[in-house]
Amino acid sequence: MAAPNGRCRPRGGPRVPLSRAGRGLCHIASELQWNASVPPLEAVHRRILVRHLADFPVGGFAFVMATGIISIAAAQLGHSQLSRLLFLLNLVAFPALWLLTLLRLVHFPLACLADLHDHQRGPSLLTVVAGTSVLGTQISLLTPYQSLAAALWLGGLGLWAGITYALFTAATMRPVKPPPHVSLDGTWLLVVVAPESLAILGTHVAGVFAKAAMADAAALCLFLLGSFFYLIIVTLILYRWLFEPMRPDQLTPSYWVNMGAAAITALAGSRLVSVVSTNLALADIRGLILGETILFWTVATWWIPLLLAVTIWRHLVAGVPLSYRLEYWSAVFPVGMYTAASWTLSHAVGADSLLVISRIFTWIAVTAWSVTFIGMMLHLAALVRQRGKSW
Repeated sequence: MAAPNGRCRPRGGPRVPLSRAGRGLCHIASELQWNASVPPLEAVHRRILVRHLADFPVGGFAFVMATGIISIAAAQLGHSQLSRLLFLLNLVAFPALWLLTLLRLVHFPLACLADLHDHQRGPSLLTVVAGTSVLGTQISLLTPYQSLAAALWLGGLGLWAGITYALFTAATMRPVKPPPHVSLDGTWLLVVVAPESLAILGTHVAGVFAKAAMADAAALCLFLLGSFFYLIIVTLILYRWLFEPMRPDQLTPSYWVNMGAAAITALAGSRLVSVVSTNLALADIRGLILGETILFWTVATWWIPLLLAVTIWRHLVAGVPLSYRLEYWSAVFPVGMYTAASWTLSHAVGADSLLVISRIFTWIAVTAWSVTFIGMMLHLAALVRQRGKSW
């Protein structure tokens, strides 16, 4: 139960010092725990629900990101039934994840605040922005509801600004900071993915607004900002890889975002290349955007063999178990993004050879999504069985 002086005393045990966030969680838990007026079985149910809600992962929207981009890639290549099936799945997952997120925010505000201050978990909050943008792009491409897609873009812009500035401010003001080998991984590249996803959606919904040129300009600025952050963050990641010891367990699936962040930048650039051709104010920089787009697609392509080699070493050589973890969606998303980027770039520059790459990677992405989805379902089934035994 909760105790004064910032301590928490388990039933029958000594007081244990807690952090500020921990004191908040302890206080909330003490309000929800069993007492004489609550039937024991109901109390068990409540404690289990509270525990799972408190532990709800901040990066859950990575599922929406991965599912959405593969749906988009499938639609581009003419697999309409597969695309719509994944779209329907996202229409269920997106509001469900938002509901769980809001419940956690209401019941565990200090835990959410602690996530924001955490160098490892904090960047995962940006999956909310990217997931919102990807769903908006699906709606724009697969339905006639362009106004809804535009609303998601505006909402995503607000979320991106709020989370990004809060994240950077909290990280800057933190008095004691973890070293890079503890806090830096591919998750930080969500700082790139979030604005690039908004840039892509912005190019799709610009026509909804009375001043479409302003929306195009905003998309261009987001594209350039994401490019800037990629160059900085990937330099830090490469420094860690090349000049600091890396254990196999540290080479997590989140590092596939090294490739995914470059691929989404290439996709955003490809979209802008098509858009600026019809925008007289931006037409003069089409060549600059095209050159940067080809650069980032090349960088994404370069990463693939290296990431495959590292993944094989991690699991087959070093023996790290291949069991389901949420961050595997961070590996599925880049594969789908590379597929969509290759298709879009091929149409932007008239390079039909890139269509072959996109066709091959479509099925690689679908296979990766299917395996990860099955793993997720088995993991959830195991949690349900475990909860049933607790009841």
